[in-house]
Amino acid sequence: AASVGAASVGGWGHPALLEAQVVRIDEIADAALAAAVQKGDATSVGGRLVGPARSLLAAELKVAAGRRTATPTPTRLAASRVVVPEAGPWPRWFVTAGTAAGRPTPVVRLMVSPSAREPYGVWAELALLPGATLPQTTPGEPGAEVLPVDAQGLAMSPVNVALRYADVLNRGAASEFVAAFAPDVFRTQLGERLAADRKKIVSSAVATITSTHRPVAGSTRAVRTADGGALVFVEIAHTLSLIHI
Repeated sequence: AASVGAASVGGWGHPALLEAQVVRIDEIADAALAAAVQKGDATSVGGRLVGPARSLLAAELKVAAGRRTATPTPTRLAASRVVVPEAGPWPRWFVTAGTAAGRPTPVVRLMVSPSAREPYGVWAELALLPGATLPQTTPGEPGAEVLPVDAQGLAMSPVNVALRYADVLNRGAASEFVAAFAPDVFRTQLGERLAADRKKIVSSAVATITSTHRPVAGSTRAVRTADGGALVFVEIAHTLSLIHI
């Protein structure tokens, strides 16, 4: 069933989609992902694959072709949770979460429709970290309450979640915001990989390496959760620079 919540200011008082529509869109998304992998072209399914999801699949397909390795396995999501925001101006979005074959933890898929004339496409698809759960949104009829990026009354506004987490990724323990975020496996693995790469490069004395994370402008989306907090989605771009000396 859809997780929905009280209407926010500017909402239209009803969910953006009915549950049957969400199910159908997810089925189309599964088919589009499979078709893109089969054709070896992330752009072949048009608006059914967009944003960071299309960029990531394009990179995976390019690597697989170049190395002559197996192509990525397209996800077939067995959804168990749905978050449908209230209807409002475009772009519109919704989230499904569930299990997928070959994935050890639940998968979260974010679908975006850029305009009234464009279909919902897979914008992001990621596996939850071990132990992570998707919080409940407030139950009700209008749809999950959409929050502005600068929403007040929270421990941290959605836009600051993006900016400050990126700062933690960039500066680690030196970040002034590190205490605001619980430790997570992603940060740990990222730090370990970067430290190993730097050690290898420094030992060769031929280059230096820098790692920078930044939130992508306009990508932050948020809805209110049942405990008064917020569920925030944002695209963070990672740039790894190798400078020869």
